[in-house]
Amino acid sequence: MREVHDMRLLIGLLVSITLVKATALCAQQANGEEPVPPPKGAIVLFNGSNLSNWIHPDGSPARWRLVDGAMEVFGGSIRTKQEFGDFQLHIEFWLPLMANRRGQGRANSGVYLHGLYEIQVLDSYNNETYPTGMCAAIYGQKPPDKNVAKPPETWQTFDI
Repeated sequence: MREVHDMRLLIGLLVSITLVKATALCAQQANGEEPVPPPKGAIVLFNGSNLSNWIHPDGSPARWRLVDGAMEVFGGSIRTKQEFGDFQLHIEFWLPLMANRRGQGRANSGVYLHGLYEIQVLDSYNNETYPTGMCAAIYGQKPPDKNVAKPPETWQTFDI
């Protein structure tokens, strides 16, 4: 079986307003912190200015939008052009406030790994849902060790 680092994000009803960013730049600058450079040897998949490392799953160009140095979900899923076997992945994401929604209806998205597993991205802050559907869960398989979700409209991170 071919191992593919497939970072497709699920598209939900209102996910098109979810911002996702795979570098530390925006979150740190928003907090007044200096950006931390990536570790030596890291492959930076998003530089804040273009989608050159990303494609739509059908091989066409990625259709997501760039908004203030971040990627905005639009027009379906994306995946990396490059394929990976073993990896460490750092992601940063910003979820909209959807106070009138509950459970899986709050900014539901995810990161697919090797086309097999989804790491859930969801507003899990004061939002009850099933354990394997919480933010940072291996969706449908294993809940996160602890719910450390921050409020929506706050940059958040996790490492895979």
